[in-house]
Amino acid sequence: MGRRERAKGVRRERELVRRLRAAGIPARRVPLSGSAGEARCDVVVERPPIRIELKARSSGWQTIRRWLDGVDALVLWADRCEPVVVMRLTTFETLARSEDQHG
Repeated sequence: MGRRERAKGVRRERELVRRLRAAGIPARRVPLSGSAGEARCDVVVERPPIRIELKARSSGWQTIRRWLDGVDALVLWADRCEPVVVMRLTTFETLARSEDQHG
């Protein structure tokens, strides 16, 4: 990975942490996450503990974005695998804030 790609990744990680904190969700960036870092993730939400891996692409995963059109979350479920939930960051922020208020 080149210097520009690493810089873009760090910018996105910092922006994610900033947005989560602005939404009242305690989060921190994991330094050196791509190399010898403490965890195999880029960002950690403190409570409940959630490890987040961030992937940034200029094309933005057009098929996934199309599947999310008009719904709040997308579940990707492959045979014999744990289902994966994909949602917009604003939906996640709302969910985490409501959980924090009720939990």
